[in-house]
Amino acid sequence: MDVKTPNVDTLRQLYRDNPVARAFFDHAARRERDQSETKVDRILVRLRADGHEFRRREIIDLFRKMQDQGLGQFVEGRHGWPSRFVWSTGLTSVGRAAIGEPQTIEHISSEDGVVDGSHEGTDERESRRPTDTTISKEDNEGEDLGEVGGTGLEEELEDDAGGGFEITEPFDPARIRVDTKPMVISLLMDRIRNREIDLTPGFQRKGGIWSKKAKSQLIESLLIRIPLPAFYMDGGDESRWLVVDGLQRLSTLKSFVIDKTLVLDGLEFLSECEGKKFDQLPRNLQRRILETQVTVFLIQENTPPEVKFNIFKRINTGGLPLSSQEIRHALHQGTASALLQDLAESAEFRTATNEGIRDDRMGDRECVLRLLAFMRTSYRDYRSKNLDAFLNQCMIELNELPDSEVRNLEARFRRAMVDCYRLFGDQAFRKQKRGNPRRSPVNRALFEVWSASVELLTPSDVQQLEAKSADLRERFLSALEESDFEAAITYGTGDARKVRLRFSKIEEIIKETLQ
Repeated sequence: MDVKTPNVDTLRQLYRDNPVARAFFDHAARRERDQSETKVDRILVRLRADGHEFRRREIIDLFRKMQDQGLGQFVEGRHGWPSRFVWSTGLTSVGRAAIGEPQTIEHISSEDGVVDGSHEGTDERESRRPTDTTISKEDNEGEDLGEVGGTGLEEELEDDAGGGFEITEPFDPARIRVDTKPMVISLLMDRIRNREIDLTPGFQRKGGIWSKKAKSQLIESLLIRIPLPAFYMDGGDESRWLVVDGLQRLSTLKSFVIDKTLVLDGLEFLSECEGKKFDQLPRNLQRRILETQVTVFLIQENTPPEVKFNIFKRINTGGLPLSSQEIRHALHQGTASALLQDLAESAEFRTATNEGIRDDRMGDRECVLRLLAFMRTSYRDYRSKNLDAFLNQCMIELNELPDSEVRNLEARFRRAMVDCYRLFGDQAFRKQKRGNPRRSPVNRALFEVWSASVELLTPSDVQQLEAKSADLRERFLSALEESDFEAAITYGTGDARKVRLRFSKIEEIIKETLQ
């Protein structure tokens, strides 16, 4: 694109004549840092938080006018990439010049710009995802990465009162059935060919991550007659088993026996098989693989959901254990799983959390679920012995909701995200300390309690709180200095007493600020 010198007078005329331009340039002038690009969907949410209700087409029209002024280039989204404006000038200097300040518009090169890229240790898989929207590195400066793995969520600790998931409600042990099925590899392959084993469940991230060498050595183990560990399947649907444990082993066998894409490499003992595919092995070795006996433990459909969840958690102890939300996602496919994904990927949620939660462990969907659960059940009625049981039940109920109620929940959720961003900006849902500018990771309990509390407010209440935001934040800082409140948002957060404590405290803060 040819470089064009922006005309400040024309820019100011656009500001005066166009309400969308006026809102956008006012927002740009308030920023402290430039961006290399501005995404259409994200700026819509930010302007909505400022009280504007523009349409997407209006933002795109403005970006095209800005391109004509030589401020950068509008890039229309395609193949999953978001529509965005790529700046060749400094965003903040453009905004200040447009509103009438004596400001020289600064030009930036592609090397100078800070790409809206990696947030926090983004892995190779995420960097390839075109739909991933992320914040600029400058916006993320000084941010704590949260728990191990860089999820962007603060690690939530357990205590004796709110520890790991346990079966606390009475149930009939006679209803629990885990059948043992002796099988051979060829039978498992037949089920996979006929799509009677689900190799892409809600936690498919665990499939296909073994190295080529590790896969090859699994095949070698079969060839030298080393027994495989047992497989665990959810047999609730006889026509389509769900893999609970053994997904990578089955994925490896499929790639070798069925797809014939795996070439043996890095074998320790059978060097004569090196570099060969399944069809290139002698028939006796092919038969040895297909006739290898394995044990399949099949969890039957009449096993109570809470017990099935517990089995999932106890079995998945090797490698990278499944998170509770990954298990819920696998067990409760349907309206619930689709709704959580949509809301976690929404521009409102990503903006409110400052795009600070990575999705590779479904921590974002757990946050969404926690809010939906407390939107449907008041904290005063919370009776669960632990949070997992509460969230599991919410998933079951969401799957049974009519479409009208689902749409209502979705609208209320999106509005809560916009309002929380209006009140707290980039510090929403994070612990803060006086005099410490470092931004903490998103705290699950703070996300749930602030969002659920703000969602109950009227538009007038939110407007008043926004006008008194300094007072609101000061009261919140004081609460964070109280040991009981700090404990209620840090560990054992599913304990009913701690749930009541944090919700009542936030209610108190809101009420006192509104007085």
